[in-house]
Amino acid sequence: KRLLLLGVALLWGTNFPSVKYLLDQGIAPDIVCALRFVVAGVALTPLINWKNVNRRVVGAGVDIGLWIAAGYVAQAFALQSVSSNKAAFICSLQVIVVPFVNSLLGKPLSPSLLGAAAVSLAGVGLLEIGPDNQLTAPDMGDLVCLL
Repeated sequence: KRLLLLGVALLWGTNFPSVKYLLDQGIAPDIVCALRFVVAGVALTPLINWKNVNRRVVGAGVDIGLWIAAGYVAQAFALQSVSSNKAAFICSLQVIVVPFVNSLLGKPLSPSLLGAAAVSLAGVGLLEIGPDNQLTAPDMGDLVCLL
């Protein structure tokens, strides 16, 4: 099981560099995203148990899938102007953003979460340091990564 988890982590780790490579080859962001979802659909279709398809579950899956697709398209567009490592780091901030959104809904924030958020924001700050060692303002690509 651990090897499978390691394999998944390695595969996910190729996400940003792979998309950045395809974009650098001149492939449009929307085409890159369409290709990745077609490949995933073809690979996973044989795993569907067609006899037990629940329309409500399929509807919920389509809803979630559209949101995920929108996020991947935003990331692909952001990768046109942002390095893959910077984009990956900024996008990983979702892990920190979600608990803060939950806190707006009444769930308390733990001290460890606040510490992790501070370290994460410091990391983004270090990524924003330009070649002249000056802090640069986030550009549009950085902001799109947050979507």
